[in-house]
Amino acid sequence: MPAFEVSQSIDINSDPNTVFDHLREFKNWKQWSPWILADPKCELSYTEPTDQVGGGYRWHSQIIGEGEMKHLEIAEPVDQVAGKLQADLQFIKPWKSQADVQFIVRPTTDSEGSIGTIVTWNMKSTLPIFMFWMKRLMVSMISMDYDRGLRMLKALIETGKIESETQVHGIETVGERRVVGRSTNVRLQEIGPAMERDIREIHRQLSAAGIATDGTWMAIYNQMNLKTQALTYFVGMEVGADVLIPSGLQSQSVETAKYMHVSHHGCYQHLGNAWFTAHQRIRSDGHKYAARKPSLEVYRNNPDETPSEELLTDVYVPVK
Repeated sequence: MPAFEVSQSIDINSDPNTVFDHLREFKNWKQWSPWILADPKCELSYTEPTDQVGGGYRWHSQIIGEGEMKHLEIAEPVDQVAGKLQADLQFIKPWKSQADVQFIVRPTTDSEGSIGTIVTWNMKSTLPIFMFWMKRLMVSMISMDYDRGLRMLKALIETGKIESETQVHGIETVGERRVVGRSTNVRLQEIGPAMERDIREIHRQLSAAGIATDGTWMAIYNQMNLKTQALTYFVGMEVGADVLIPSGLQSQSVETAKYMHVSHHGCYQHLGNAWFTAHQRIRSDGHKYAARKPSLEVYRNNPDETPSEELLTDVYVPVK
């Protein structure tokens, strides 16, 4: 059986005991689970006590599958000693498998003496032998899921809320459009700062050319390798066919196609939730992802003028 491991960490501006107590209570997981958000109707049941050894929870969903998790070991953080949660994870659908899950909660101290926490989320598992070819892809995808979940956990503990809501609109036909901007090759972890730099430079060049920048802005994802998390995007503003392209910029046209449309309400750092939801709905609804066509991200308001919790983004993933 092909074995694999996944590990992701995040810094949380809170004391280790607060973070640990939140993690050990399975009833809290619905708020920040990177999977449950894709199905608001997901059925959850619990084995009490859910914050003690032997306690656990079970999920059942037509969209994200079925499985259960239970606590095997709980060692609270004490002074400078890290806390540890050990759990058994059983997947039932879409295929049966088992995983060992572990959370390490380590105290940290910054230069001013403030106490913080580093949370590390580990998993060890195996794939069915017939899926050996998916090992590298599986590690990459679960790593992205863990990253999304830890970001939401951090936001929830530090601010008491998660600025991320998704709405599934289903399959839609999106018409042809022309975008002026620039293309960039980047790794997924670097996309936020890279795209912000690109958009500001495109704004500058469009303004210098006398072109108003109040149109619809969007990103076109032309290539995305989930195994390596490397991608190529083209970001810019939609323009008419008669607009001349300023020197230093390029244009790209998007052909009419069918897409799974999911909107995201909230800050950009949680946009991955909309992408995950779109791909899960494509699979669960019986559609097929059109890998040769570009995916789209359309920004409906200006982040310089809009509170982060009110940002609205439309994600379009192509289907056959």
